[in-house]
This record gives sequence, structure tokens and C-alpha cells, in this order.
Amino acid sequence: MNGPVQVTVDIDAPVESVFCQLADIERLAEWAPAFCATIQVGRAGWRIVGAAGEFGVELIATERTGVILIEVQEPTSGPADVFTVWIAARAGGGTRVRLAPFLGSGRPGSDRARRVFPLLATGLAGLRERYSCLS
Repeated sequence: MNGPVQVTVDIDAPVESVFCQLADIERLAEWAPAFCATIQVGRAGWRIVGAAGEFGVELIATERTGVILIEVQEPTSGPADVFTVWIAARAGGGTRVRLAPFLGSGRPGSDRARRVFPLLATGLAGLRERYSCLS
């Protein structure tokens, strides 16, 4: 995968608030509008349309570990690209969020992953800005 392999964003908000927003698939369009302009649920699961195209999306969130997996695949199924979001408290307060594509399968990042990753990263940066306006 060309470009950054991970992005870290510090957000001035409690971990619980940040985790709840990022783990709620129905709020995906709020924090990552370029990636997810519209979202709907159908028989095959969640579908989004955004700047990178139309995709099936699944979020798997584990609050205990602060990890969210974002699985993105073509609408007709096929192998998914997985992005990992780690959420943890910062020592001085607030929350640190790290986003990275999951490359554990040993396969290189797909063209889809190269299109989606920057849109998710931009969404996290925008989330930092929105929370800073509230404090």
C-alpha cells in the first residue's frame, strides 16, 4: 500500500464518547462523510456510497479492547479490506485514535484500500476538529 500505513489522531473527548461514535455504523456518515455519503441496510447487510465507490461495510467493535474492525468489500461480495481502529485514553486526558489497514493476510493492500484509507483518515481528522469546537 503506497502512502501512510497508519494515522494517529488525538481527540479532546472521553474515550467512551469517541468509541461510541466510531463503533456505531449508523453514525459512519457523521465522522467519515467522504467515505460514506449515504448508508442503508438491506438483506446483504450495510451498504455505503461515497467518494471511493459503493461498498458493503461491517463494523466489529470490542469495547473492552478499544478495537474496531472496519470491513469493506465490493457490493457483490468477495475478499474484504479490513481497517483497524485502536482507541485508548491519552495520559494527559482525551483520546488517541490510530487507524491502519490490516495487512495480516500477507496480501498487499488493494486498490480499494488505497482509495478508502485516506477517506477514513480524513474523517478522523475532522472528528478531532469537531470535538475541539465543543471544548
